[in-house]
Amino acid sequence: MQRKKYGLLAIASCGILLLWAGSLLAQKGRPFQEVFPNAKVDWKLELPHPKGRIVGCDDGFVFVSDDRMHLYRFSAEGRKLWELRDIKRFPSGGGCWYGGIRGARVSQDGRFVYVLRDAGQATKPWKEYTHEQLLGLSRPYGEYLDADGNRLWEREEPPLLSKISPQGKYLMTEFDAMSERQELVVVSGKDGSILWRREGEIGIWGAEFVTDERIAYYKHPTLYLFDSSSGNAIWELDMRPYFKGSGFESIAYPQITASKDGNRIVLFGDYALGKSAVISLDSQGNILWSRADLGICSANVSESGNTVFVDGNRSCRLIDNKDGTDLWIKQIRLPGTLLNLHVKDEIILFSDRFGGTVFELSETGSVKRISQFNEMVIPVPMKNLNIKFAAILVQFSKNTVGFSYVTFRREGR
Repeated sequence: MQRKKYGLLAIASCGILLLWAGSLLAQKGRPFQEVFPNAKVDWKLELPHPKGRIVGCDDGFVFVSDDRMHLYRFSAEGRKLWELRDIKRFPSGGGCWYGGIRGARVSQDGRFVYVLRDAGQATKPWKEYTHEQLLGLSRPYGEYLDADGNRLWEREEPPLLSKISPQGKYLMTEFDAMSERQELVVVSGKDGSILWRREGEIGIWGAEFVTDERIAYYKHPTLYLFDSSSGNAIWELDMRPYFKGSGFESIAYPQITASKDGNRIVLFGDYALGKSAVISLDSQGNILWSRADLGICSANVSESGNTVFVDGNRSCRLIDNKDGTDLWIKQIRLPGTLLNLHVKDEIILFSDRFGGTVFELSETGSVKRISQFNEMVIPVPMKNLNIKFAAILVQFSKNTVGFSYVTFRREGR
């Protein structure tokens, strides 16, 4: 259970946003537009699906319906860019399905989408299949699509979805991290060919794209920065002296996040029951600071790389990434399980399928206002500098899911 929890947190911190949808009808709370009455709604749209999975990107989102039959790609302007329909699935009993679209990932810039599908198509009732035949039908394969929905390539994949580099040039796939034998595979976004792999790794490790061309990889006791195309180590750092200096020996369930420009890298994870460590580095592998006084946490670096937001033990804090000092600590109950954390220099957004929380910050990083609401939120980059906050709200009802794009302007504008 603990490993599953950390897997969810890892997805949140690298900027990749996978949200399992559910009905919000029974939820209590105030709608976003009541909390922010000056917010402007630029567009709305509705899809005929009560449940589904949503993946956000800089230019909108991908929605995969829970029946595995539909995938939609929408832009941040509310325009449907393309759609996939797949009827190659059938009920397996117990509310599960074989076949169809399993899920999707999208590059940060929104230009590439990786779709995971089942290989087989049923030709008879599922009860007439042997166990081995069912496994063959459910064997996953991946398709890589461009901005227009055209398939660039396909290949068989391990059970876990690939991570995509910010501009889609490379993909990263890993086998089940709980198995005795783990493998990191880096794939070319151009043609799906395997560029390099690290085989035979034993024990807990973590990897993340820092930029398209760089991958940070931690396997105790070493943190590496790899060249994405070749797998060659640009630098490697033995972390044990820094761990011991902060009073712990190693970290388990390591997670990695980085600033948008890749100049700040943050390694964090659990080192004792209820305690976590956070280590901040620059892109050359120099340690900026380390902290070992935190609860179980997730972390995300602001777009400028100046601040780190940490959430854990019902405590939220903003850390100055230059020296590791606390700018503030707030005790606040965040709804549900942390699935989406987005940090800017003026806004910190927390969101999951049960609602959201926005921290509005001053120029010095102090908290001006904390607002909570009951919609799920997909953050969108602000193209207009006069806009303080831009996001896509997600609202589920009995038979549909609705999306609306909201903005509010900076004070005094």
